[in-house]
Amino acid sequence: MGNTPCHSDSAIFTSCPDRIASCSDARQDGPAVLRPITLVAVCLCAAASAEAQSTPYKWWLSHDVQTQLHLTSEQVRKINAIFESNLPERRALREELDGLQHQLDALLDSATAEDSDAAALITRVETTRARRNTARMLMLYRMRQVLTAEQRRWFQKHAVALYGQ
Repeated sequence: MGNTPCHSDSAIFTSCPDRIASCSDARQDGPAVLRPITLVAVCLCAAASAEAQSTPYKWWLSHDVQTQLHLTSEQVRKINAIFESNLPERRALREELDGLQHQLDALLDSATAEDSDAAALITRVETTRARRNTARMLMLYRMRQVLTAEQRRWFQKHAVALYGQ
């Protein structure tokens, strides 16, 4: 694999695409048993790189994931359409949450607000966070509906690598 590490240390991810290529190249040189391990490593690198860049990792567009999961071009198209249709709402909710969180941070720093005002802002922050999480989970649910039962089993087994969670 050379001397390019492939792990999740955030200081190392400044050029993760190069590391992903290194990890992908190792798959071709190693035994077939290492291919799933290499796929997981590639997904982890890509997910961490995407997180560091504040852009979502589109796992369904990865050739390695498509091959391992046996995704059809129609499935890729449907999953991408689900992601893209949900993106504006999720971005708006993230921006709203960021703004509310900034207000809450200022309120906590000042510690001068009435309890009722603090409670109202905290409720708005947590309600917005819940709406954002609900939108994301509904998107993921819809994506999984596109997959076959066998693909969902594979996906469940590898979801941590795909989402970096």
